Amino acid sequence: MFEDRVLRDGGSFESNVCLTDFEDEFSLLAVDEIRVSDVDGNLTIITVQDIEECKYQPYKVTFINKFGALQSLWFFKRTNEVLTTKKEEYKRNTVVNGVYSINKHQNKVLTKNGKEKLILNTGFYPEEYNEVFKEMQLSEDCWININSQTLPINISSSNLNYKTHLNDKLINYTIEIDFAFDTINNIR
Repeated sequence: MFEDRVLRDGGSFESNVCLTDFEDEFSLLAVDEIRVSDVDGNLTIITVQDIEECKYQPYKVTFINKFGALQSLWFFKRTNEVLTTKKEEYKRNTVVNGVYSINKHQNKVLTKNGKEKLILNTGFYPEEYNEVFKEMQLSEDCWININSQTLPINISSSNLNYKTHLNDKLINYTIEIDFAFDTINNIR
């Protein structure tokens, strides 16, 4: 049913009388092409390809494009998660009442924090999306949607090799993103 498709794709379904009447009279089936004709009788045929990509968790990255508008790209192939930590240490005195204690840390951690990173793969995109990936790479403000949360990110990949169907056959981009906040919030 149409309602199931909308909800499954993460949309919000608003029922109304016209839609209910339409669903009672027609049923929506899978399609392989859409035919659109204008008032002059010109016919445009749009080919529809169903691609089932359910192996990996899809991620939506939203960025501000060159026109100042929000634009989104989906990354639906393999994702790697990386955690990098930093720490500050000091040497402390473990002598108590003239006795050296081997049970206490002589090298003690003063502060410890981490940054998380994701390595995302796009899946297969048409060659026309090279400009969109360029705009994402150049954008100063980016966000990722994870577990119904929109989190700020920075694109840490500094190179973008433009891909073409002639040279690369299927076009898949890999980017590295850093979350724009520490794992443990150290701002007090």
